[in-house]
Amino acid sequence: MSKGVLAFYCFGLLVFGGLCGERAAAATRTVDTVSDNGALTACTNAAGDCSLRGAIAASAAAGDTINFDAAVFGTIQTIQIASTLTINKSLTVSGTNRNLLTIARTGAAVFPVLTLQSGTIQISDLTIANGSGGIDNFTATTTLTRVILTGNAGPGVAIRPGGSVTLRDSTVSNNTSTLGGGLFIMTDALGDYARATVDRTTISGNTATQSGGGIYNAGVLNVTNSTISGNTAGTFGGGIFAQGGTFDNTGGHVNYSTITDNHAGASGGGGIFALSGRRIVVANSIVAGNTNTGNSTPDIANGFQSDGHNLVGNPNGSSGYVATDLTNVNPQLGALADNGGLNRTHAIPCTSPAADVADPAFSFATDQRGGARPANGLPDIGAYEIDCARNNNNSGGGSLRQAIADAPDGGTIAFDPVFFSQPRTIALGGAVIDFFKNLTINGPGAGLLTIDGENLSRVFNVDAVTLNLRDVRLTRGNPGPNIDGGAILINNNGTLNATAIVVDASRANRGGGIYVLGTLNLTGSTVTGCTADQRGGGIWSDAASAVTLTGATVSGNHADDRGGGLGSSGSLIVRSSTVSGNTATRPAGTGGSPAGGGIYTDGYLALYDSTVSGNTAQLGGGLFNRRFVLDGYTDIRNSTFAGNSAIQTGNGADVNGGAIYADGDYIGGSTATVDAKNTTFAGNSAAGAGGAIFMQQFTGNNPVFNLENSIVAGNTASSGPDLSGRITSYGYNLITSTSGSTWSPSSPTLAGNIIGPAGGARLAPLGNYGGPTQTMALLADSPAIDGGNPANPFAADQRGAARPIGARVDIGAVERNIAFDQPSLPNGRQNSFYNQQLSATRQTSLAGFAENEPVEGFAPTQFAVVAAAGQSLPPGVTLSPAGLLSGTPTAQGSFTFTVKATDTDGMAGVQQYSLAVLVPTAAAVSVSGRVATADGRAVTNALVTLTDAGGNSRTVRTGSFGYYRFDDVAVGETCVVTVMFKRTTVASAAVPVTDEIADLNFTVNQ
Repeated sequence: MSKGVLAFYCFGLLVFGGLCGERAAAATRTVDTVSDNGALTACTNAAGDCSLRGAIAASAAAGDTINFDAAVFGTIQTIQIASTLTINKSLTVSGTNRNLLTIARTGAAVFPVLTLQSGTIQISDLTIANGSGGIDNFTATTTLTRVILTGNAGPGVAIRPGGSVTLRDSTVSNNTSTLGGGLFIMTDALGDYARATVDRTTISGNTATQSGGGIYNAGVLNVTNSTISGNTAGTFGGGIFAQGGTFDNTGGHVNYSTITDNHAGASGGGGIFALSGRRIVVANSIVAGNTNTGNSTPDIANGFQSDGHNLVGNPNGSSGYVATDLTNVNPQLGALADNGGLNRTHAIPCTSPAADVADPAFSFATDQRGGARPANGLPDIGAYEIDCARNNNNSGGGSLRQAIADAPDGGTIAFDPVFFSQPRTIALGGAVIDFFKNLTINGPGAGLLTIDGENLSRVFNVDAVTLNLRDVRLTRGNPGPNIDGGAILINNNGTLNATAIVVDASRANRGGGIYVLGTLNLTGSTVTGCTADQRGGGIWSDAASAVTLTGATVSGNHADDRGGGLGSSGSLIVRSSTVSGNTATRPAGTGGSPAGGGIYTDGYLALYDSTVSGNTAQLGGGLFNRRFVLDGYTDIRNSTFAGNSAIQTGNGADVNGGAIYADGDYIGGSTATVDAKNTTFAGNSAAGAGGAIFMQQFTGNNPVFNLENSIVAGNTASSGPDLSGRITSYGYNLITSTSGSTWSPSSPTLAGNIIGPAGGARLAPLGNYGGPTQTMALLADSPAIDGGNPANPFAADQRGAARPIGARVDIGAVERNIAFDQPSLPNGRQNSFYNQQLSATRQTSLAGFAENEPVEGFAPTQFAVVAAAGQSLPPGVTLSPAGLLSGTPTAQGSFTFTVKATDTDGMAGVQQYSLAVLVPTAAAVSVSGRVATADGRAVTNALVTLTDAGGNSRTVRTGSFGYYRFDDVAVGETCVVTVMFKRTTVASAAVPVTDEIADLNFTVNQ
């Protein structure tokens, strides 16, 4: 587009009987440089020949226009001026965007940024900053639209007698002056007044050292649909000060506006102050939450006239209220914030007393933000009209659908907390809810609000906009056969940021729950029970889309073809999330082999601190990875794959990859890569090959699997129970079987690999051991403990617990950081009471504890037996939540069980015990007691030794509570019990043993 001077002529047209051909041509000049050089006046198509100062100087005809070259000013730019810019003619100055273009004073000279002397002047879409004032308006008639005036050491706008300024959709903030920090509206001795109109504008954070922090009015003032907030005056009128004004002594008119959080000095009027004999006429406005020194007149002082329907927080110092006014009432204003529209506002909640009580006979068509007014049938007091769903109707006043229609772009929709204090359902009746503007919807909770598609339509369509959604449930979305996106369609690069939502029981061709052609950020949410006839039972995203799951659960979903839980051809990032119980299966003989029961990706996948468990497919029960549009790269860190399975569905012969099926690219033989670091693969199975990991490798198809610091153990398959194919080792892996696999010749190192350890990996069952996801904790004798890479880069394990604990990091997803104080348990006897207190220690540092030195124990919130196949407590023995193992065994034998101790932050450790219950006898008893200080504090880690009459000794260590115990002590002997603490014997006693001794206590002087 040409940026030269564009002239518009009237060629011989007759206008009211006269020729206009002789009129001077109005021209458009395009500024193409940030230079302040006033000689750059040519404004041709040549680059850099038109400065703002030059364009103003060259504008000779009334009605000229100055705009800005988008190629230069389409990014953030500042024009720094060395002297004021003076306009003395009618002129339009149109910026590119107020967040991109700033005109600012520079240097030591003191001057306002703009001096507007005369004419009709229109300025829009720019920021004016850093002057000794923003604008000094003489007799010009000026309109400022979408302008920011900020950071000036003088009034944001000063209006001299005879001048007029209209501010619309603008912000005046953080300016400082003696009078009128935001606006200074003047008069003179001859009675010539300045005039100001403030509409849909925010005046905030300004300061006057004397009066009128936000506005000083000595002329004519009209404020509508505006916010005056956070301004400060040293004396009078933090928000507005009215010195006087028009011939009728009106100090200004305020309508449908919010004046709050302003402050004045002891003279009063934190919100509004009018000199005696003047009055400010206020209607449909909130004046509340203001202060003054001493709070004698915090909101309004002196002259005030109510035209009704106002809410005044504290009426002290004012009078003249009418029946429709509310006083001594809290409007429940939110903080000054971006609530939609161009400027910051104070939102009100559904419960605000300002809602629905403004003048029913008059309101503007919109609120300050541009949202429909009235909403819900009746207007709200103040600048902000609440978009509140007050019922569960599908349409009409108070409905969610109507609130969406009424809200401005960027607005927020809330829900009546009284009506939605019990579960409610909005049935859509076959009509999807479309979003064609940016909105935030804050639901009452997924358990309180269900939006039901009734299997007649999709629930939400997010089209080329951003929707922030939280605390709702979307169910039974179904757009019909061969249509994508069951509950939600994100289309045309739209964005959904969803928190604490539930999507369930929905169905589509692809993306049974959610289909993404844009961006999805899903946090703390659940997608469950959804079905895709093709791909992505829970979620599917196409190429060029981006999906991020954080703290999410994708469970119990189904796809016939691929991606039972979720699938992606674009970018997929999964953090601290669970993908479980999903299936990719289809009836026999109905198509290709279904793949990726939990996750299918042929794009990019990052799986961090997450668990993939209990998923099923024919190929890749947990995950199927290959290359398609993107590189087919999967990065797995600190994660767990457990209990996934590859099963035969009757669609092809291969049934491989219980946890992961790694493919390449049949077209061209390009490489797809999986990196797995600090990950645990356990308990997965395949009917064919690769119980955990299967590599689909042949000539021309060579996927890569890099394995480092990971556990691959206890998986099953017909061949390659753990691994099948060629694996690249980065060292320090624990693998129970390498049968069916080989190490790649390009492996950087085989160092630290533990292959086929006796007893296996020694893992606890998948369970809750801390953190947001289930994991498999390490038993005390696991060879993975301290077996990891000394250079391991990760500072935390999957649960978020610190790494390393001990000399080196542990192998796998979990770092063992809780150790039981009792490595083993004494035997018990049938029909004899058994009593053993368990305790545990939280290990939080790298160093071990020195022998005989006290260690810092902790009192776990709960001890519990971990459910595990083939394990149980002896009959008659129970474990209390406090860790007391007690009862009378009723059967003999050896009993294995696993105990979990949980700390106050949810972190847990496990210990597996074998307890032998021997034949009944009366010839042996137990001797037990406690070692404590004189003031009763437990002495832990003390060594207690019992020596019998034959000189045989045995030693135990006191636990976290100072207790010790010896079992199977022969009756009829005298035994000597000694206590050693810090390598010194501190107590000793000779004890005749005639019966069980439970209170042989010792006191240690520390």
